[in-house]
Order: sequence, then C-alpha cells, then structure tokens
Amino acid sequence: MQGKKTNAQVLTVIDVFSRWNMEHIIKWTIRQEDVVILFDKIFETYELPDNFYVRNDNGSQFIADLVQQYFQNKNIIQEFTGRHSAKPATPEQNAHHRILS
Repeated sequence: MQGKKTNAQVLTVIDVFSRWNMEHIIKWTIRQEDVVILFDKIFETYELPDNFYVRNDNGSQFIADLVQQYFQNKNIIQEFTGRHSAKPATPEQNAHHRILS
C-alpha cells in the first residue's frame, strides 16, 4: 500500500529438486488458515508422496496448533529453520519451503 509503510508477505512452496513453484500467496498478513488453504490447493493439484518434508521458518503461522495438526494429519514432516532448528538459519534456508519425497 502506497504511503502506509507496510510490506506484503509472500509464502511460496517450492519443490527443491525441480525448483518448481508449487503454489504461493501474497497478502498483507498471512495467517495459519492461509497456510492450510495453500497446502490444500497443493494436495488438490499434485500427486504427492505419502510422507514428505516441509522446511519453514518459525513464524507464528507455522508453529500454530492448527498448522501443526494439519501437517500431522497429512503425514508432513516439518523442519524448522532458525531457533527451532539444530543449526542456525541462513537467508537461503528462510527463502523457501521444501517438499521432499
């Protein structure tokens, strides 16, 4: 928004093997419900393996109970960058989310 001193947020899900942008959203605020809706679209669009990894930062959207339960129900193994991770995050780690088979 011009003159409002606010930034849009972008959530992009990228397959790290093919570098394919599987889905993305751009909003002023990305909420936990938006994460679930985004992944529902991905499940509707792509044939995914039974178990896979999603790497994300430790934003409130990803540590929310709703998202944690959703990922658990879908057999998604969640990896955190940043303070939830065993090693420090880099800009490259925080720049994308990954899906691995």
